Amino acid sequence: MNNRTDSHVNKHSSPFLSIVIPVYNVAPYLKECLDSVIAQDVPRRSYQIICVDDGSSDGSGEILDRYSETTENMIVIHQKNSGVSAARNVGIAKADGEYLWFVDADDFIAEHSLARLMRIMNEKPSDVFFVLPIAFKDGTDTYRYHGADVPADASSKTYEKWLWTRLYRRQIIIQNKVRFITGLAYAEDNLFCALLRPFVKKETEIDCVAYFYRQRGDSVSGTPTKDKIDILIHTCTVFQRSAEAGLISSEDAAFIICPTMIAVMYAVASMPGAKAHDRMRGIREAGLFPLPRKYFHQQEYSANERSSEELILKKLKNRSYTRAGYYALRSFRLLVKIKRRIKSAKGRKAMISK
Repeated sequence: MNNRTDSHVNKHSSPFLSIVIPVYNVAPYLKECLDSVIAQDVPRRSYQIICVDDGSSDGSGEILDRYSETTENMIVIHQKNSGVSAARNVGIAKADGEYLWFVDADDFIAEHSLARLMRIMNEKPSDVFFVLPIAFKDGTDTYRYHGADVPADASSKTYEKWLWTRLYRRQIIIQNKVRFITGLAYAEDNLFCALLRPFVKKETEIDCVAYFYRQRGDSVSGTPTKDKIDILIHTCTVFQRSAEAGLISSEDAAFIICPTMIAVMYAVASMPGAKAHDRMRGIREAGLFPLPRKYFHQQEYSANERSSEELILKKLKNRSYTRAGYYALRSFRLLVKIKRRIKSAKGRKAMISK
């Protein structure tokens, strides 16, 4: 591990906030993230920025080094690629702040947000503070999110209590020895939050849009391809075992297991019979099919101008982790496939007859 800027830590004792940013091959987004964190209207000594370069090969590490040369409260740590969990754990070990905020390097925070957050956090001490996020798709022009107040009602409710919207009191993490689980490639942040929940005695919500989350199309959950199914199954197994061991609640486990297994089962249901059978054997052995009722998570769906066929598929997809739902989904997909082939054949026949 090559730590080039540790000397910055000792320049200011006891910063109020430590912002931990794991960095891996995010060069196109990194400057926007760093600029947002650095350009805050609070004294530099009041917060520190800890960037952990997890073996980037796209120039991200060089960008960090350039920024650290002119940013006295910034620490850059270079390490061999070990995964985002390991990078965040290194950040925890280096942090000195009373509170910790985990920011992803392809996201950014709101202008002037630290001044407001720190004022409220000083006035009303708490174990964890929640801020409001805005989610936007990759490729969106983010200019309107900088230098302007975004109304709180524009926040993305789905993401309100994810890792990057929480500012934790550092001592809760240190004293209870909670760390990110390495080897988990998906939902490792959700597991960290779930593991910490029993130790959080006081929570405070801050009505301030402070975090902007970039939705990228290469996420594991967003594209449940055949190659990613094993990652999702492993994630569900870890959450299931953690719940059974009493480390996290069944509710926290269900929050991840149910929607993740929906993605898995829907993907498996689209496979040819032999391949689907092989996949299903492993899923059954893991105890994830049919999904135990305690892990059910209420799914919402609406017509939204869908055809009746699409609506049925949507309903069946949301029950695919049950035995009846999965086989009904496979049967209905087969019927739809046959129907479309017949319709296509009739169309070709009509064209020939003309």
